[in-house]
Amino acid sequence: MSGPHTAVKRELLVRYLDAWTPAALHRNRQAVFVCWAGLDPARTALRVFTEFADLLQSRTVTMLVPPTVAVADLPPVHGVVVSVVDRPHARPGTAVFGWYDTPESTVDAPVGDDVVVVSPSHVDVPSRPMACRVELVAADGESEFLLFATASEKALERFKEELWALDEYAGIQLRDPSDEKGELCDISAVAHLGPLRRSMLRRLAAGDGETVGALRIWTLHDTMFRAGETTRAVQALLSAGSVSREPVGGRLSADTIIRLAG
Repeated sequence: MSGPHTAVKRELLVRYLDAWTPAALHRNRQAVFVCWAGLDPARTALRVFTEFADLLQSRTVTMLVPPTVAVADLPPVHGVVVSVVDRPHARPGTAVFGWYDTPESTVDAPVGDDVVVVSPSHVDVPSRPMACRVELVAADGESEFLLFATASEKALERFKEELWALDEYAGIQLRDPSDEKGELCDISAVAHLGPLRRSMLRRLAAGDGETVGALRIWTLHDTMFRAGETTRAVQALLSAGSVSREPVGGRLSADTIIRLAG
């Protein structure tokens, strides 16, 4: 069944595989893609892999699928081995990307690089130290939770770039699950930062100020926004008089300290 969530998830899978596949195959002669999401995502992934025919002449991608996927319905792609397994696995040191579409609240993913999980409710991947959590909200209010979990800051930033570059035609908006207002944000290259500003104020209220550099790391690790949007959020809060800075003058640098005003 196709719908706005399906269209956005398909586009996000294509975008991230386009970035992940060449990077993984340049680092390793073998890579593993865990497709725990049904037949359509598996077909989508294979179409992406055909674009890297030159790399797959000397390298291999192993695509792991559950027994519910009929391998006979998947087109063969040179350099891609499709393997049906009861539980996804990978050897340590192998480049791994997992795409899960599941009702489970916890995903036990094999140790590797990056994991995307889509679920009807909040979900967790305990083995990854960094994550981006976001709700995909359709025009009728129906939402799905999306989690990107990784051990790589570079991968986390890359995922967010692809997330905010999605087409708007599907009518999906983004919502940060940690935003107490539950504000919906249009998908746009220039993101609306209301939820980020509110979260930043709460964070600053809990301490005695933070540097812009520390706030950038927090934005990347703990919100759905990109690290580069930290400065824009801080500038808006300064203009509104909600925060103060030290030193008072000069450009905002990584060492500039931001405190709650008053």
